Amino acid sequence: GISGEIARRAATDEALVLGSLGPQVESYRPDLIMKHDEGVKTYQYPIEGLYPFVDIYLAETMSVLEEAFQVVDALSTFYQTQNQGEHAKHPLLISFTLRSDGKVRSGESVPEVIAKLIQRAYEKKSRTDWSPIQLL
Repeated sequence: GISGEIARRAATDEALVLGSLGPQVESYRPDLIMKHDEGVKTYQYPIEGLYPFVDIYLAETMSVLEEAFQVVDALSTFYQTQNQGEHAKHPLLISFTLRSDGKVRSGESVPEVIAKLIQRAYEKKSRTDWSPIQLL
C-alpha cells in the first residue's frame, strides 16, 4: 500500500495511478509460476493494499495465461469478499512478455490468449458486477 499512497499523493488531478501486479516468481520462466490457488492468494495481498490509492491495476510482464488468470481470479475474489458495493471497481490491464516469434512464453498466440482472457472475464462477471474487460 505505501507505494500506492506515495503515487496518489504525487499524481496530479488529471493523472491515473496504476497499481503494478507483477510476476510472483519469474517473468521469463513460465515453468516456475505458482499453482493456481497459491497464486490467487498471493495476488490478493497487493490488490487489497493498493486498492484505495489506484485507478487501474496493471498485471505486467505475465509469462503465461495461467498467471494472468491468477490475477483475474484474485481481483474478482477481492471484489466478492470485500463487498465493495458502491465503491469503484478498478479496470485491469494485462501485459505479457513475448518470445521472439511473437507468442507468449508458453507458446500460445496473442489472439488465443486474448480470447481466453475475455472468456474468463465473462465467467467472473456472472459472479460479480465487476468485469476486467473494458474497452479503453
